[in-house]
Amino acid sequence: MALLALIAILFALPALTLTADSSTSTAPSTSSARPTLKLVRIDPLTVAGRGFKRSERVIVTANGRRKVVVATVNGGFTISFRGVGSCGAQIVARGSAGSRATASLNFSNVHCLEP
Repeated sequence: MALLALIAILFALPALTLTADSSTSTAPSTSSARPTLKLVRIDPLTVAGRGFKRSERVIVTANGRRKVVVATVNGGFTISFRGVGSCGAQIVARGSAGSRATASLNFSNVHCLEP
């Protein structure tokens, strides 16, 4: 049964690419793309942000837990949250220059991994 859950997660991961919400107010300095969040890993919850302003200070919140990261010169970052929950998460990334991306993850349709 655990093997089936792992297989289901592996096949579902490519489909869990998350994009910015419609309230994105600024474009990155290197392109006209909107900021995006992409799921990198479920445990620990790891997301990659792209399309933010270069060197922008970004506050990332996942299920109420906050972390701060600085975007690279290319406008990207990767950040991890331990113990956030493997059944889903609400993620918001807000940049100091006005960039914003949100994501809502729900893993219950894949198989919730919490005991």
